[in-house]
Amino acid sequence: MNLRKREDGWFILHLDKADLEPLARPMIANAEQMPDILLDLADVLRTGGYAMRDQFRQPPRPWDAGAQHPSIKS
Repeated sequence: MNLRKREDGWFILHLDKADLEPLARPMIANAEQMPDILLDLADVLRTGGYAMRDQFRQPPRPWDAGAQHPSIKS
């Protein structure tokens, strides 16, 4: 985890993938005592973690006529 302050006063927080769930889990577990802003942060952390694990990317223009699709094997 790395916290950096920009010249304009904003902060940039860099988190590794391994940092996300340990930060989000206690916030969600204690949701009744947490302010809304921390619950929003926990949601962003978990969403970011999911996006890192999800490797699917929609091919460009998949619904155009003649578009090539990968075969699906059952």
